[in-house]
Amino acid sequence: MYEEVGVSYVSICYGIHHLFNVVTNIKDQPDAFLIRTIEPVQGITHLITRSKKKPLNVP
Repeated sequence: MYEEVGVSYVSICYGIHHLFNVVTNIKDQPDAFLIRTIEPVQGITHLITRSKKKPLNVP
């Protein structure tokens, strides 16, 4: 959080959760926002194949 605005990073919380943050202020000012989820709009088949999970029956 202490980097320059626009820097993004992934950290691990409790050893199991991956947290994606984006810095929103000047260097040495600890401000960032946390992205909790995303929804893919392209490459869904590729993501499912890489995760080795069964596809969902989505209409």
